[in-house]
Amino acid sequence: AAIYQNETAVGKAIKNSGVNREDLFVTSKLWVQDHGYEKAKAAFQRTLDRLQLDYLDMYLVHWPFGDFLGAWKALEELYKEGKIKAIGVCNFTIEKLQELKASAAVLPVINQIELHPLFQQKELRVYNKENNIVTAVDIS
Repeated sequence: AAIYQNETAVGKAIKNSGVNREDLFVTSKLWVQDHGYEKAKAAFQRTLDRLQLDYLDMYLVHWPFGDFLGAWKALEELYKEGKIKAIGVCNFTIEKLQELKASAAVLPVINQIELHPLFQQKELRVYNKENNIVTAVDIS
């Protein structure tokens, strides 16, 4: 993710690995300061440039703050253009997912959340399942 400042290193590692691009699944995340339609498009291009790639397998909205709906519209367009193979979210509550769903043409395929024995988020996991959203565990 851009906020982790690791995209350049990951891009170099991919380039030097000798592994075919098609054999890798590369994901990154859009940080909150890049929310909004235009900012999200520019941030995505910077991510591609740092990774030295032509497309991402998945791109996630990291947090539901600011103009995340504008950012989502940008991701939907990039998805439809084939520059992103799948789009999703991180840290979205049921309420934020409902807000997104009300205006989205493409629903997220994944919601990466904090999940552990002391924080099970049962209702959110049920909502995700009912809406065909994969619940992924954030292990960062």
